[in-house]
Amino acid sequence: MGTGWDQQDAPPARGGHGGSGRAQARDYAPVSNDELAQWDDAWRKAEVRERRDGFGNKPDGRYIGQIKIARIDRTKADGTPMFVIGLNILAGPASGEYTHRRVMSNSDQVRYIKQDLYNLGLDIGMLSALPDYLPSLIDVCVEFALKTNTKNGKTYQNCYLNRALNPSDIDAAIDEIGALDDNEVPF
Repeated sequence: MGTGWDQQDAPPARGGHGGSGRAQARDYAPVSNDELAQWDDAWRKAEVRERRDGFGNKPDGRYIGQIKIARIDRTKADGTPMFVIGLNILAGPASGEYTHRRVMSNSDQVRYIKQDLYNLGLDIGMLSALPDYLPSLIDVCVEFALKTNTKNGKTYQNCYLNRALNPSDIDAAIDEIGALDDNEVPF
């Protein structure tokens, strides 16, 4: 039995981080409906969450996350450098999702980057040395908080990096945040 649609009817490939968005050719047989049927029961039982607003705001609260992205990027608007941390959420009200922290690199906001790095255990002498330290942040588990604010009628969400977790403390921190989540205790 076939897939039910031809390759020309396939939806366009979606782009990812750093990729072209096109899958590379492989020598695999097409996936059949019968092959997918083995997961039909799990599909029926799987729960889905209501979609969040278009900006992807998560519930305010305390979280545990693992850093998956640590880089210096540029803003789309004017190319200003910005510090970017991407986090997979391990525990908290939006467990299993992804969030990020972005801070522009300008004289007013450099202090926030310095504080974030200090909270993560990095005390570097100059901002210009930051790119050399970014790889050391990958896979570090952190405690962070999300807080929604409104300014001039515009709603936005801040991500506060509180501290890096020692590997021996990760399970206890996840249990603590999970307990807070279960009891709906903010911050």
